[in-house]
Amino acid sequence: MYLGPENYLGTTAYLGPDGDVAPTFPLGTLAVTVDGVTFFGSVADGDWSVQEEGIEGWFDGAPVRSDAPDRPGQHGQFGLPAYRGGRTVGLSVQCETRSDLDIGAARRVVTSILADGEYGLLTVVEPDGHTTSAAVRLNGQPLVRTDGWRSATAQIELFAPDPYRYGPKRQHYTTLPELVGGLEFDLFTDGTVDTGYLEFGEQGSTGRVILTNEGTAPYFPDFEVRGPAPGGFTLTNVETGRQIVSSTVIPAGSTLTVRSAIGVATLDGVDRSGQLVRREWTPVPKQGSSEWAFSAPTFTAAALVASVRDAWW
Repeated sequence: MYLGPENYLGTTAYLGPDGDVAPTFPLGTLAVTVDGVTFFGSVADGDWSVQEEGIEGWFDGAPVRSDAPDRPGQHGQFGLPAYRGGRTVGLSVQCETRSDLDIGAARRVVTSILADGEYGLLTVVEPDGHTTSAAVRLNGQPLVRTDGWRSATAQIELFAPDPYRYGPKRQHYTTLPELVGGLEFDLFTDGTVDTGYLEFGEQGSTGRVILTNEGTAPYFPDFEVRGPAPGGFTLTNVETGRQIVSSTVIPAGSTLTVRSAIGVATLDGVDRSGQLVRREWTPVPKQGSSEWAFSAPTFTAAALVASVRDAWW
């Protein structure tokens, strides 16, 4: 979701994991949301609840995998690098109701979570407010047990193929670099009346954005370039000089989206990856920042929206 420059606090917007405005919960409250269903850390009549010990695999580190072969006729293995595998998350939740009708409705809700086998969003808000999310799918049969038709427990197993946990999205906005304004004469007047202070005209644009990542893992940002950009554009990482260059003609009203994590570019949903002239993908380092410069062969009203998240192991 693109908010536009008038909806930014400075040049940054804070969005939820799905791009909407991030939801908030009171501090001290645990909240787990999956496929639109929220489990709270406190028990409320008719609602499913979850305790911190009922979330297995989310607060742990991701599994480790390695393809290193054994050394024939020797001790040990060859020293190949290891990688992190997908994350399995188990939820154990409870529900208390006042009638068997309510418990039946609650049971139908929990058994419908991610029932179509597609991926949905799992978001965990910890009691200190720390919020992380990941794309997950169902990884086993949801099991529901009732106790006297007034209470129930359920076990739900989920799988996240991406081992990272991501914070809320932050969007940064800039236009192409432009030098405007400057000291206006006559001094100490706005051209009509004496103001008593100097006028410097409109503020220009540096054409740059600074992306930060407070997490413990690197993050590859997304870039959206809004047209018109008839000659394509260039994104330059200021620290390294590495570039992303596109020759795609972007008409006014269209947007080219570059997802550097997977090396794909789309123009209004249509693949334009083949028109990426240079693909020097550069992540935002863990617990660090990176600055990006936006430029184009022809000055236009084109705009850049860069999206970044904190990434956590």
